[in-house]
Amino acid sequence: MRNSWIPLALLTLALGCGDDDNNVNSTEDLTLSEQTEDAAVIVGESVALQSGGLLESLESTLDNDVEGSADATGSLMGGKDRELDEAVFDSSACLWTITRARAAEFEHAGFSWSQTRTLHFMDELGECVVQRGDSTIRSLDFTRTFAGSSWNLRREGAKSGSGAWALSSLHDAEPGSLVNGTHMEEGESVIHRVRPNGEAFDVSYEYTLQVEGTDLLILRRAERRIPVAGTLHVVYDAVRNGRAIHRDFTVVFGEDGGNLSYEDAAWLLDPVTGELSN
Repeated sequence: MRNSWIPLALLTLALGCGDDDNNVNSTEDLTLSEQTEDAAVIVGESVALQSGGLLESLESTLDNDVEGSADATGSLMGGKDRELDEAVFDSSACLWTITRARAAEFEHAGFSWSQTRTLHFMDELGECVVQRGDSTIRSLDFTRTFAGSSWNLRREGAKSGSGAWALSSLHDAEPGSLVNGTHMEEGESVIHRVRPNGEAFDVSYEYTLQVEGTDLLILRRAERRIPVAGTLHVVYDAVRNGRAIHRDFTVVFGEDGGNLSYEDAAWLLDPVTGELSN
């Protein structure tokens, strides 16, 4: 990992401060559009596969826990990667509890985190399925708590959070799964910025994210689990230099990636790398 872990801090709301008067007088000040762009970068990292975002959690669940392949994620990620699993089954509740430590490095991105998940596997009638990788699995519900750090060319930081997801349409004739659920995280993020005049500087945020995923269709694309339909609604709240920042983003997925938008600003989000382009 290129970056060192950054201690997590609780998000404290700024009193009597808002987005007004954000004139660019020095590198300590940002315009509203720059704040929105930084928020979009944080959202992209929190979603993407190669930064340990919510899509990585869905992919590793499908590859390792549903299909039962112990090394599927490692071979698909294509990076320096290590993984440790411990799985315990509670027969009274039909719940697997899985703990995992995970790290991966790529050419321009990487992450490291630990997580605990509970998984409830069901057949087509909604009855309990005990064995991970059982071909009768048609759906599963799982929760996730996590903490760790990640980096890419635009940002680095640390985060923790939780999620709750429902996956259906598993092992159908047409490979894929339909996913609905939530993802919540808080953390600290440092954005590496370069202005048009060449001025380079770092911008630090404390932030929280609340994400709701609706009807995400996850299919294999180039050996990755990629959403090709569905939406994410992302509520972003942050504090920088005593200013409270709020944004509501929408991500609409298609075959070409995700369309990330806020009001009249929009980017194409690469679900693998988390990179944004206009």
